[in-house]
Amino acid sequence: MTQKLVIPNWLPPPVLNVSRQRHWAPVSREIREIVRLVYVSAIEARWKPIGRDAPRQRLTVVFVFPMRRRRDVDNLYARAKHCVDGIKPFLVDDDSEHLDLIVKAETVPGVKQTQLTLEPA
Repeated sequence: MTQKLVIPNWLPPPVLNVSRQRHWAPVSREIREIVRLVYVSAIEARWKPIGRDAPRQRLTVVFVFPMRRRRDVDNLYARAKHCVDGIKPFLVDDDSEHLDLIVKAETVPGVKQTQLTLEPA
C-alpha cells in the first residue's frame, strides 16, 4: 500500500544543529515543531502504519523549491532527517535494514512544498 503526503508551502529549514552561535534549547524546540508538523500532516492524510508483514519500506522525500539553484545532496538528506523522525510511528523501523530513503529536489517556479511517499520496497 502506497501512502502519499504533500505539505504545501513548507520546506524544512537548512540543517539545524547546535553550534556556538545558537543555544541548544531553541534548536531543540524547532526540531520538535518540525517532527510534530510532519506527524500531524501524516495523520491528516490518513496514513496507516505498515505492518511487520512488509519488513522493508521505501520512503521518497521530494523537496519542491520555487527557485532553481544547485543543491548539495548531503544537505537534502540532512533536511529529510526530521521528516523521517516525524513519520517514525508509521515505519517498522528507520534503520538501514528496514528503510530505503530516497531524497530528491525539484524546481517548480512559485511552488514550495515537501512530498513524502511511503511504500513497501
